[in-house]
Amino acid sequence: MVENCNKFHLQVSGEYCSDMAAKYGITLKQFTTWNTGVGDSCEFMWGDAYFCVGVIGFTPTPTPTKATTTAKPTTTTTKPGNGITTPLPTQPGMVSNCNKFHLQQPGEYCSDMAAKYSITLKQFTTWNTGVGDNCQSMWGDAYFCVGIVGFTPTPTPTKPTTTAKPTSTKPGNGVATPTPIQSGMVANCKTFYFVKKDQTCASVLSSAKVTLANLFKWNPAVKSDCSGLWAETWACVAVL
Repeated sequence: MVENCNKFHLQVSGEYCSDMAAKYGITLKQFTTWNTGVGDSCEFMWGDAYFCVGVIGFTPTPTPTKATTTAKPTTTTTKPGNGITTPLPTQPGMVSNCNKFHLQQPGEYCSDMAAKYSITLKQFTTWNTGVGDNCQSMWGDAYFCVGIVGFTPTPTPTKPTTTAKPTSTKPGNGVATPTPIQSGMVANCKTFYFVKKDQTCASVLSSAKVTLANLFKWNPAVKSDCSGLWAETWACVAVL
C-alpha cells in the first residue's frame, strides 16, 4: 500500500477490486497502483483486509449515474431487427443479437455468470464489452448478455455428486484428502475447502483466504478465470 494513502476500505465477502474501485469513483488502475500487492489484475487480493481507495491530493471523478432498480423489469426495449425484448437496466456495450440475459446478483463476478451459463469469460466480455477485458468495469444490479442468436453453450461436464467425508490419503505426505475433488489437484495439499452449492468464486477466495492465482495453481481444473470451479467439491487452499 502506498505511504500517502488517506482513505481506506475494509474488503467484505464477495467484493472484488473493481467493486471497491467503483464504490469510491476511482479506476481499477488507480486501485492496483495504490495497492500493488493485489497484482495488475487483482489476482493476489486478500479478503478481510483494508485497501487504499484515496491518496493525498486526489479528487475522485464522479461515478456516472446508472439505473439503480433491481426489481423485475417492468420496462423493456426491443433490439431493432431481432424482435427480442431486452430487460433493463443494462450496461452500455451489450451486443444487439443477444437472446439470453442474466441479472447480476451481489457478490457475483463475470466469471461466475459465465460459468453459470456454460460460456467462457472471453465470450462474456465480447458480448458485454462495457465490462472491460478483465471485468474491471462491471456494473452491479444490471442485466448482462449470456447467450446470442445461433449460439449453443457447451454442456457442463458431469461432476461427482458424493460429498463423503475424507477417505483417502495422498501418497507420501500423510494428509488425508477428502472427496470428491476436481482432477489435477496438487499432491502436497494440506488444507482443503468445501465449495458450497451456489457459492461464487469471489466468496470462496474470501472465505478460504486464498488468491485466485494460488487457487488455480493448486487446482488447475478451476481454470485461471475460475470458470471451471465445481460446487460441492473440495479445493486445495494451502500446501505443505
